[in-house]
Amino acid sequence: EKRESKRLNQKVIDNILNHINEKLSNLDKIAICWYGGEPLLVHKELILLNSKIKKICKDNSIQFGSKIVSNAYLLDEKMGSSLQASGVDEIQVSFDGPREIHDKVRHQNGKPSFDKIVNNIYLNKDKFNFIIRVNVSEECEGRIDELLSQLDSGGISDFTTIYFANLHSNGVGCSDMSEPQLDGLIKTSKFLKKSIKYKKMALNLGFKIRTPLSTTTLCSAV
Repeated sequence: EKRESKRLNQKVIDNILNHINEKLSNLDKIAICWYGGEPLLVHKELILLNSKIKKICKDNSIQFGSKIVSNAYLLDEKMGSSLQASGVDEIQVSFDGPREIHDKVRHQNGKPSFDKIVNNIYLNKDKFNFIIRVNVSEECEGRIDELLSQLDSGGISDFTTIYFANLHSNGVGCSDMSEPQLDGLIKTSKFLKKSIKYKKMALNLGFKIRTPLSTTTLCSAV
């Protein structure tokens, strides 16, 4: 993804609130998905805006729900309580393979992140519906059992829902490239053959899976 240093600001917050207020007469439900970048880097703005929209919905008898697509690195117990109070009820967290691979891909300024993320999910298990997304690549496709065992050892298999997705070359710069040219991406045909095996392994460890018969699922933000 193209990295830009833009942040959510007060003008955007005000515009969102004004837009919602203008549409109130036609609404029976508002659902917000926070996506990034990393939404928890702007947790103060997130919690403020979510809380205001939640109050608008309560005052106008409108159903409200909110979820976050996050790396969960900053999701300590205090953060979890604040997010829950603001109306967040679901969090999706991605893993890029077992600890060794994940920490190489999603390190925090060189520091490992895997164990901290798993522990944060466990500490907040009673606050949110957690969705685990496993990004499957050529590098990790033969080590999914290792990842699932590590997540299970972290105590999160009995309350999380898990799904598997192969990485795609979506977007400008990749759209003109065929799959064999893209280093590290597992072919969809190969992934689909393995996806049922992954789901069986997950079920045997106590995870829930989203749709037993489907082979692919898009990201929650999509």
